[in-house]
Amino acid sequence: MANNVKLLDQFFAAENKRDWTAYRGYLHPEVMWFIHTEDAHMPVAGREEYMDRVMSGYKDSDATFVCEGVEVSTSGNRIVAYLRNSSGSRSVNIFDFEDSLIRWEHEFVLD
Repeated sequence: MANNVKLLDQFFAAENKRDWTAYRGYLHPEVMWFIHTEDAHMPVAGREEYMDRVMSGYKDSDATFVCEGVEVSTSGNRIVAYLRNSSGSRSVNIFDFEDSLIRWEHEFVLD
């Protein structure tokens, strides 16, 4: 259980450092990321599309974020993370792990 929390912390650190090689290594090849805003629900399919989306989102940006807390399922394979970025925007992200890799992510944007 604690192992996936540690992996998620390392994943977040790689994102804030823009260490895309390390970041990519935490993603399952068939990762699915669903971004939920109040107006849209956008699926992102596969590691390459995920990486393209994240990297383009950070282009010309020095934004970072902090994880304000997590909740972990009994199995340790599902983690809910409460995130806030440097501009104050918040999201709730639910990560499901498979073979110590992020297999599913649902991101609910609050701001």
